[in-house]
Amino acid sequence: MRTLPEPPKPAAIRLGGPSGRNPALLHNMSCRPDATVQHTGTHAGRALRFAFAFPTKRPPQLTDVLPAMGLPRSHKNHVRAHLECLAAEPCLSLAKLPPVAAVHANAVGEQLPGLTDDPLLVLAVLTRCSGALFLRDRPPCVTADRVLRSITLIAPKTWNPTS
Repeated sequence: MRTLPEPPKPAAIRLGGPSGRNPALLHNMSCRPDATVQHTGTHAGRALRFAFAFPTKRPPQLTDVLPAMGLPRSHKNHVRAHLECLAAEPCLSLAKLPPVAAVHANAVGEQLPGLTDDPLLVLAVLTRCSGALFLRDRPPCVTADRVLRSITLIAPKTWNPTS
């Protein structure tokens, strides 16, 4: 009587990808997918503050951004289109920032001359931030809420502003 061949044994499961190291992040499968994660603590990176300096005491408006960038004031119907063109322009200083960074609104941060005082870079950063995350390769989104706020970008420890 002929015997059937043994079925092949499944390959061993390796955690952490091809290297076999433990994963850096474990997922809690008992949480709902829409659950909010909250983290409190001190950041372990460099805090950089990005905002426009508006000279007036009144609340800033979108029409105040162009003069803050050193450009002539434009008609309020053309300001958004003008800012969208400026935000879409390539900004060489943007390549100096990390690809991904955490963002805090209205937090204390340092100013780096040549980086945080460049108005085109400030516009590029503000229009590429969501509520809590900066993505360098994200297409810019020009809204009054994004452009008129001040944010602090938390760069990773390994980030070097000269690279």
